Amino acid sequence: MGQTVFVFSFHPQRSTDGLHYKKGIEPYGTSSSDLYNDSLYGCNAKIPPGGAALCTQIIARNGWKIPDNYPFRF
Repeated sequence: MGQTVFVFSFHPQRSTDGLHYKKGIEPYGTSSSDLYNDSLYGCNAKIPPGGAALCTQIIARNGWKIPDNYPFRF
């Protein structure tokens, strides 16, 4: 995650947080997420496999460009 796989949300029927309902496909995460340090999904190299889902939100918030402080290199 965050290098070759990027996570998006799609909630056409309903969403538990109420933020993604009927908004189309959006980057995974919410405005209150700690994008780098969330213990399960934070965008950092120490997150277990299957985590780092919030990396998509970081790139989206940076105008769809990978920021200089992005934790993975390509």
